[in-house]
This record gives sequence, C-alpha cells and structure tokens, in this order.
Amino acid sequence: MRSLAMMSLVLGACGSGVSQNPGGDAPIDTAPVGCTPEGTGTVTGTSMGASIGPIASAYQMAAGGMYVIVLDDRPGVCGPPAASGLHINLIFCAQPSVQRYPVASEGGWSCPNDAPIAVIKDDITARDHAEGLFGTIDITSTDDSCVTGMYEIDFDTGGAGSASGDRVSGEFNAVVCD
Repeated sequence: MRSLAMMSLVLGACGSGVSQNPGGDAPIDTAPVGCTPEGTGTVTGTSMGASIGPIASAYQMAAGGMYVIVLDDRPGVCGPPAASGLHINLIFCAQPSVQRYPVASEGGWSCPNDAPIAVIKDDITARDHAEGLFGTIDITSTDDSCVTGMYEIDFDTGGAGSASGDRVSGEFNAVVCD
C-alpha cells in the first residue's frame, strides 16, 4: 500500500477532449474554459484566519504513484511552490476522472483509496497547515494536458476532535505536468 508519507515530498494550459458522463450515456464536452500555461484557480474562505490566495497557478503532478492537484498563491507550475504563503494539495490515488469525489479525512488514509484527501500546506515550514475533514471535489473535465473542476472542503481548525472547520471552496483549471 502506498501511504501518505510518500506524498510528503510532493511540493505540493489545457487542451480539450471528451469524457463520458458517469451518471449517463451522453458524453460531456470537456473543452476547458480559462486554461493558461500557469493554470487558473479560485479560492473562497480562510483557514484558521489565514488567507489562501488568490490562486496564481494550478497544476497536477504525479508522485509516488499518486496524483496531486496543487493550487498555489505564487506563479510557477510543475515544480516546488515558492517558500511563501499557503497552497492547497488535492491528493488522489489514481488519475482523477470526471466524477464527484467525497473527500476523506487524512487519518489512516493510504492508497488504494477511491476518496482523495485535501491538505493546506505552509510553504515556509513545509508542514500541514490544515487537513481536510470532509467535502467534495468535482472533476468536470480531463485530458492529457488539463484537469478542471471545483471543490468545497471543510478543513480542521487545529482543535482536537473538531467535527467541523473552515470551509474553503473554488474552481481550478490545472495544467497536467509531464
């Protein structure tokens, strides 16, 4: 089993294509909107009072057999985030496909797993700032160069046993890194 520990090294633009609608027979037109070489994204909400964004780059990296969509407040794709601010990692065990994913809590999570996890990373300390508790990630289109979607995730607030947290939501058009 691949574990989250492999992802600790993940430092945490688009084309077009057609994907099958998982809930029906008709294909979904997946021509991405707003794709640029840096990728695009939005974020609404704060985490423990800290601002995340605005999103300046969005990209998907493969590492340790997992896939991570990185939403960063600094420009630059397919490399380590700048040592400043916060970024969001959406971590999947397999290449994301067009569907709604329920977000799993990080505790005890490992691959294989159908549910992704979400982590807000502190770029200065390289530590987790906040872990996703629950929510959804909707992948709306995907091809060889871009993954698009939206997310709505409640992150922990730093308290032990917290059942709810700070809600963070937004959209992304993430460049797929080679």
